[in-house]
Amino acid sequence: MAGGNFFAGILSGDVYGAMSDKLTLLQKDVAARGLSIPEISENFTQNDYINKACELMGYSQAELTDYLWTTYHPSNIWFVFAGIGLGTVVILWLYDKLLLRKK
Repeated sequence: MAGGNFFAGILSGDVYGAMSDKLTLLQKDVAARGLSIPEISENFTQNDYINKACELMGYSQAELTDYLWTTYHPSNIWFVFAGIGLGTVVILWLYDKLLLRKK
């Protein structure tokens, strides 16, 4: 339980943001292209940012989403989750075989 709680905080924040968050991936692509878009603030929302990126990149919102999906493969986050699940199984098996002595 403690491990799950610990990893949930990390995975839902930094790891998810770096691998799967649409806005983070878009900001990375905008920086790589050298496009000038204002920072997100009270006066310039996330929607404004996405709309401006669409305008500068020549995409509709659906096309932008498809471009980000095929370029950055955000579904790879599931490999991280599967790895944690498999790692948990291995650790529990080792715990059972090595630390618990069956009589």
